[in-house]
Amino acid sequence: MTFKLPRYTAPDELIHGGGIIEAAKRAGIPIEQWIDLSTGINPNGWPVPTLPASTWQRLPESNDGLEQAIQEYYSFDITNGLNNFVITAGSQSAIQLLPQLFPKGTIWIPEEGYSEHPYWWNFYQHKVFLYRPEDLNMLFQHKKGSPLPFDTLLIINPNNPTTQTYKKSFLEKLLNVIEVESKQLVIDEAFLDTQPEHSLLNRSNNKHLIILRSLGKFFGLAGIRCGVLFSHPSLLNTVRKHLGPWQVATPSRWVATQALNDTNWQKEATILLKHASCRLETLLQKSLQHHIQSNNIISLTRSDYFCSILCSDFEKQNIIHSQLLKHAILVRKFSDSFRLRFGLPKNESEWEKLTHALTNIRKSQKTE
Repeated sequence: MTFKLPRYTAPDELIHGGGIIEAAKRAGIPIEQWIDLSTGINPNGWPVPTLPASTWQRLPESNDGLEQAIQEYYSFDITNGLNNFVITAGSQSAIQLLPQLFPKGTIWIPEEGYSEHPYWWNFYQHKVFLYRPEDLNMLFQHKKGSPLPFDTLLIINPNNPTTQTYKKSFLEKLLNVIEVESKQLVIDEAFLDTQPEHSLLNRSNNKHLIILRSLGKFFGLAGIRCGVLFSHPSLLNTVRKHLGPWQVATPSRWVATQALNDTNWQKEATILLKHASCRLETLLQKSLQHHIQSNNIISLTRSDYFCSILCSDFEKQNIIHSQLLKHAILVRKFSDSFRLRFGLPKNESEWEKLTHALTNIRKSQKTE
């Protein structure tokens, strides 16, 4: 197999969703008038009640119920339950740590995806190459005994921002290839809560597999900074030594425990997210139909948390983005592609405001 993949070059600055305060200052529009659709997390997250006063006064303890809640929540198709995990300060903590745990080598990372992944592998002097989804299919032609073109393969499932989602059967087949050659597969499942059928958690004890999960996206609790790293015991022991105690604060642990145990809310949230994402896709298709017909938009895809638009060039991307800013709506604009990511509106008022803003974009284009 011969692959000619581009080598990753780190940007001067990593830009993420959010930044609503800065956007409001630049536009001169009071922040309370803004709708932030740039982050892609559940806009109607788990409703956090008043926390017990004791959570602010005690150091984190491992017997407070969080480990048990994690085991129950993530063991959806596992007979004996999962116990092979470490709790981290969001998946971000694990993303920064993993490159430090392996000898310097070659890693494949999606050409579009969460920008922290390639940045930290490159920071710790691994050779980072960017693959396209179709490149993975060629790995199935691999002949046993011949070298794979990487030491570690990273998959984001579903991908943020492209929405590319891999089926479990595909990933299992890929893991088998990687296992034969004693390489590593890292899967970022931060956005997979609403599609558990595609998860490889039931294989997470495999010594060639690492899985990252996050409570920030589905539960809408990005601020508690809580995530989970699943892997085999030998790697987890090393992870624990690097992380040390008190990764997640006591108030965050309390909130995470309650959210993970709230099965009724989880069922309802899954339904609402899927409905809202379909509604957003329909709205964008209708409102941006002129752009699509004139080939200004190459693709419009959706996940259960956001819709992703790939424009034909920077000018078309900037027109839509800047017009929305005039209406105090912030969506995520990607500098490494011509892509825009639309998160889900929180309520009917936000849906109406977004609809109005998109309609004005269509009108302004027709006028031009």
